[in-house]
Amino acid sequence: MLNKRWSFFAALPLVWNQKSSVQEHSIVNDNVIRLQRRVTEAIGIGDLFVGTDYQITNRSTNTIGSLTATAAVKIPTGDYQVTDRWQGVGPGRTDVIRPVDPAIQPGDGTWGALLGLRGSLLVFDWLGAYGEAKYLATPSDTNGVSTFRNTISNLYDNEGSTSVPDQFMGRIGVSLRVPGSVLILNSGIRIDGIPVNDLIGKSSGFRRPGFATTWENGVTVQSKDFSFYVTIPYVYFQTRYQSNPDRAYSLQNSTVRHGEGAFARFMVYAGLQARI
Repeated sequence: MLNKRWSFFAALPLVWNQKSSVQEHSIVNDNVIRLQRRVTEAIGIGDLFVGTDYQITNRSTNTIGSLTATAAVKIPTGDYQVTDRWQGVGPGRTDVIRPVDPAIQPGDGTWGALLGLRGSLLVFDWLGAYGEAKYLATPSDTNGVSTFRNTISNLYDNEGSTSVPDQFMGRIGVSLRVPGSVLILNSGIRIDGIPVNDLIGKSSGFRRPGFATTWENGVTVQSKDFSFYVTIPYVYFQTRYQSNPDRAYSLQNSTVRHGEGAFARFMVYAGLQARI
């Protein structure tokens, strides 16, 4: 805390991501060699965010609501080249070690800029409402990591490199403070997505543009200078847009190609915050 308006923060994610897939372990050059489902995973630290919060509302005169603006820099501390075993897709149906899917990589290997706005409103002593919106801009085009999608099918010849997409998130809901305790329960709607085109820079390579809307429920243990939270968003609606490679292929071949979505059915977020 610098003063009543300004504060600074650093946030370092720890991730454990898994992807269950048939395609990656069963198809080579359009030939189905088997139909088997296998899991690849990536574990490690993510990209570090260092930034500042500015309290727009005056806490001294406004005790029922708050509005805070956020600006941060994303530093590429997370590994963006984690590998795992792709089973049976090598010569003679041997296993090969390849980078895992970009969706589960801990990092993307590039710098970025984050802008956000969050607010809360105290309806009663025990009931509140909240809202939050964030946008992460990543000017880089691709990060040089092979997706090996061009080994699955010639449909994906222009998706051999990993795109570095922008990302956005929004959430709105209500919170309930359990009387006589440090527990806060929250429930609301959340949206996470990736645009087709970035705000800055090119948007080629492989990405899955679209969004997922989730029903987010969680619990927070909160004291004056310390909080711990767990939230579990469950997906109830998702959609996948055509990427730029999808559109280019469709124009060249007078057909419609629409890539897969590969959305997570649920996620688990847990965090620890301490004020110093």
